[in-house]
Amino acid sequence: LGLGNFFNLPYLMATYSGGTILVLYALAKVTIALPLFIAEVWMARHSRAIASVAFSSLSKKHGLSWIWRWFGRLFWFSAFGLLAYYAVVATWGVIYAWQYSHVSAFELEQVWFQFEAMNRDVPSLLLTQTILLAVIGSIMLLGISRAMQSVAIVFVAALLVLIILMFIIMTLNTQYMDSLPGFFLVDFSNIDQPLIFGIWQHAFLSTGIGIGGVYAFSMFAPKTVSIVKSSIIVVGIDYIFGVIVALLIWYFVFNIPIEYSNGIEMFFQSTLIGAIGSKSAHLLLPLLFMVFVISTSLALMFSMLPVAIAIRSHFHLNYRISVLISLLLVWMIVVYVYFRIVWFIIT
Repeated sequence: LGLGNFFNLPYLMATYSGGTILVLYALAKVTIALPLFIAEVWMARHSRAIASVAFSSLSKKHGLSWIWRWFGRLFWFSAFGLLAYYAVVATWGVIYAWQYSHVSAFELEQVWFQFEAMNRDVPSLLLTQTILLAVIGSIMLLGISRAMQSVAIVFVAALLVLIILMFIIMTLNTQYMDSLPGFFLVDFSNIDQPLIFGIWQHAFLSTGIGIGGVYAFSMFAPKTVSIVKSSIIVVGIDYIFGVIVALLIWYFVFNIPIEYSNGIEMFFQSTLIGAIGSKSAHLLLPLLFMVFVISTSLALMFSMLPVAIAIRSHFHLNYRISVLISLLLVWMIVVYVYFRIVWFIIT
């Protein structure tokens, strides 16, 4: 479940009719996401390796150009960039959840400016960031297979429970239930090229961006497991999860009369303003949203870490050393981002 389902899909549904997006998104899943996912699972199954190593081993085995080996190593760079991104988003969620668990009420104007104020508090961001990476590193030191199994059991179960709780709370909101028919409205008259491109891009990213997790799980999968059947199931579940998350967030984006831009910041601002402004179970719903973001971000970090740690095969490093080096590099990237924020504030 990619973070794009939190802000990109609801944004498209708010801009166009929700039912139209659902139909186009389903077609994109079948034509783009499913073939891509099958290819990823096949490569991981036959190479029994992480993405960066799989490209190298399979190209050697089949006598392909050496360029494919370096193409696989590009996953290292994308892994570190995505790890830093997920780490920052997870930190936002932790700080937001902590702040809102200690207040009794908020004005909408306070919520609107809370996001900017949080990003200016660099010491709190950096401290929270360091603690999160330390916890993740401790889990990864247990070993990739054990860590991935733990993530699969704990985080998937947590996400399912959170989705059910948020959906129950939303169904108790009469305004939400009255607006629900608009969510499934289908209108193909306003389809244009940017919309088609946006849907295809989202379908590609929602599956392709989880390539670290796909390889990490598939390399351990028994050979008796059907690649096609399991791929259809996973892509189908990803579609259902994305629609449910959009169903929960879309109401806020669509009904709150504030101009939003497409991005993760929109999620933090719109969901909190919408949840508090509509008085949906007071602070419970915003807190659930924040916990949902934290869980998803951490799960995505665990899916990308094996790709980063695979750098040990190139430099012949010890597993524990590679874990520490990978997390240290991610921490340094985040520190650089925070330094830019401080410099921006000063100047």
